[in-house]
Amino acid sequence: MSRMDKLQPIMILLSILVGVGLSTVHVIENYAGTIVMPALMLMLYGIFLTVPFREFISVLHHKRIVFVTLIINFVWTPLLAFGLGWIFLAEQPMLWVGFVMLMVTPCTDWYLVFTKISKGNIALSSALLPINLLIQLLLLPLYIYVFFDNYEFVGMFPVVQGVLLVFLIPLLLAGITRLLSRVEYFRFDLKDKAEAIFIKGNIVFLCIAVIAIFASEASVLMSEIQLVLLMVFPLLIFFASNFVLGSTLSRRMKLSHDKKVSLIMVTLARNSPIALAIAVVAFPEEPVIVLALMIGPLIELPILALVARVLMGWRD
Repeated sequence: MSRMDKLQPIMILLSILVGVGLSTVHVIENYAGTIVMPALMLMLYGIFLTVPFREFISVLHHKRIVFVTLIINFVWTPLLAFGLGWIFLAEQPMLWVGFVMLMVTPCTDWYLVFTKISKGNIALSSALLPINLLIQLLLLPLYIYVFFDNYEFVGMFPVVQGVLLVFLIPLLLAGITRLLSRVEYFRFDLKDKAEAIFIKGNIVFLCIAVIAIFASEASVLMSEIQLVLLMVFPLLIFFASNFVLGSTLSRRMKLSHDKKVSLIMVTLARNSPIALAIAVVAFPEEPVIVLALMIGPLIELPILALVARVLMGWRD
């Protein structure tokens, strides 16, 4: 794991503090909000640029594992997330929405880092990336509509609009970059150069977005930040439940260690950057939803690091 990956939770915390400090400057508070979407879209451009869409076809060699991960990620997990939210967050519906958005978006980037650390099957995990990405973007509006249509501040159309905005533009730019890199006029591989920059720069763009969000909405967010503590227990239950479920199914399927790691990691890791970008567009008047999605990685990343150690212990 790179130093940037290890420091990600600390960098997000520092970004929150910097944003709160900058919010005291009136000019910055007024204009910081305009930086949020460009920063998030640059981050998503980097994610889409590195998603191995060419690996999509290789999932045909692992049909059982793919089927199990899809059921866990897109049937079991949404139901579990909604149930946990109903038990622990029903009195805070905006926090509940943020929690569900975080839970129903499987990770498409950093889980490969923890998969590699745990000696997982990187080829299989990479092949699952485009599937997770496409399905979560298609189903997210449906989940929000089914679970929260009775709340006035939630609507399916804003979520669809958010998905289209944060998905199409960065994806189109990533596709153009891939095409240009094949043109003989370019004497260097444009895609490789861009990937080298954005693999390290994605966390920077995320931190810029977090700073801008807190700089523009600090008074509201800080007044509600204690609510985030309500998310800790349901998050821990989610990770524990999916870890036990993934481990149990891996044993029953008699999977090798590398495939077991891939199955467990892909059903644990969440995709807070994409969910955050969608929430910023879909719910601009509901900063608590955004806050929930920013706090998620602070809990998730240490847990994934712990799970990686456990899995390595099992292997040894």
